[in-house]
Amino acid sequence: MPTRGVAALTVLALSAATLLAVPGAAHAAPKPPPNPTNGQLSAAAAAKAAANAEVSRRSAAVGRLGGQVAAAQSELAALQGTAELAEQKVAYAVSKQRDGETAARTAIAANKTAVAAVTANNNDRVREVQAIYIGGESSDGATGALLQAKNPSQLLSQSTLTDFIVDNKMDAIGRSQRLAVTASNTAAKARLAVQRLKTLTAAAQSAQRAAAAAVSLQAARKSSLEATLASSRTALVAEQNAFSAAQASLVKLTGQRATYVAYQRYQAYLREQRRLAALAAARAKRLAAQRAAAQAAAARARKNHQGGGGGGGGGNTYNPPVDPVGGSWSAARGRAAVARAMTTLGTPYAWAGGGASGPSYGVCDASNGAPNDCYVRGYDCSGLAMYAWGPYLSMPHYAASQYTVAGSYHPPLSKLKPGDLLFWSNGGISGIHHVAIYIGSGQIVQAPYSGGNVEISSMYDPGTIFGATRPLT
Repeated sequence: MPTRGVAALTVLALSAATLLAVPGAAHAAPKPPPNPTNGQLSAAAAAKAAANAEVSRRSAAVGRLGGQVAAAQSELAALQGTAELAEQKVAYAVSKQRDGETAARTAIAANKTAVAAVTANNNDRVREVQAIYIGGESSDGATGALLQAKNPSQLLSQSTLTDFIVDNKMDAIGRSQRLAVTASNTAAKARLAVQRLKTLTAAAQSAQRAAAAAVSLQAARKSSLEATLASSRTALVAEQNAFSAAQASLVKLTGQRATYVAYQRYQAYLREQRRLAALAAARAKRLAAQRAAAQAAAARARKNHQGGGGGGGGGNTYNPPVDPVGGSWSAARGRAAVARAMTTLGTPYAWAGGGASGPSYGVCDASNGAPNDCYVRGYDCSGLAMYAWGPYLSMPHYAASQYTVAGSYHPPLSKLKPGDLLFWSNGGISGIHHVAIYIGSGQIVQAPYSGGNVEISSMYDPGTIFGATRPLT
């Protein structure tokens, strides 16, 4: 799957190719982008962290204030309910007080009336009783009855009646007096009840005033908390804006640094491509000279082999080398290996890439001069040798091992055949570092180096040849 890095490298490669293809373009490097200092980046990061901390602190404060406002609202609602209940109690107490005062006034008036009536009645009865006992005339004719009696029996009866009347009148007076006392007591109780109702009403009114004061105080506290909350929310918005600005500044500076680093890498890449292009040009020039020399040498050899002087065979006789006996090598298989290798011409070099089945992505290894080869699909030198001989031979992906595993016959350079493997070394078999396929006439097909492509070269171009191996022998 392509990655952003691969896309970037592709763009860089295309740009480098364009610069290398246009004379003088390498000198038209763009102006370097701004490169913020480490101090600027550190300051921007610190400003962002500080702004973030302030936003967190302010958010926590707003949360706490919001909770306090909600609690104050709940308390206010409860106090308002208490105040409303107190108002109802006051209304009830006032109503009962008024009812008691009305009843008291009624009882007092009734008491006055009863007392007056009893007093008048008592006075009348007292006068009548006095009149009876002193011989006076009573208002009900009792005295007349005594004087009109015809005999002692009648007189006795009338006297008894008089006593009865007097007794009954005295009982009435007593009952009237008792009623008067009861009325007086009722009036006193009514007055006492009214006094108690006044006390209860005063207490209810005091409780109502306290409840109203508590409601007012809680409402003021809630308003104060709401004002503080609104102020904190405004401050939070300002601090969030400050954080956004600090973050944007850091993002901008970080982006500038990343752009500058990419620019530097791009310039380094262009320099490397120009260096490789110069090497390739020098190599091409050297190869052209070597090919010309090889062709001239081949022409001289053919001329020498064909002999000269005529007439009696006075020239040299050419004796072709004898191929070793054993193994499954054949000239046809050697030519087939060369033909298979030639199909890869132009394929990119990929360090540790390729094999018997074809090309593959390589490995990125800057220490071996292949920093980007994991994005390149192609062959390295031993991978190309594996592919060339893949239909007939299985070999390890390691040039030093191929020298001994591919075959047992190591022909001298004067007896090379198409398909033979040539090796270059820093010293001995263990130092072998490069392999190529011999195609004839002093030419090889090889995967040369990271950044290059499979090409045809002179067999002497990579340097001094260590030796050769004929596969399948």
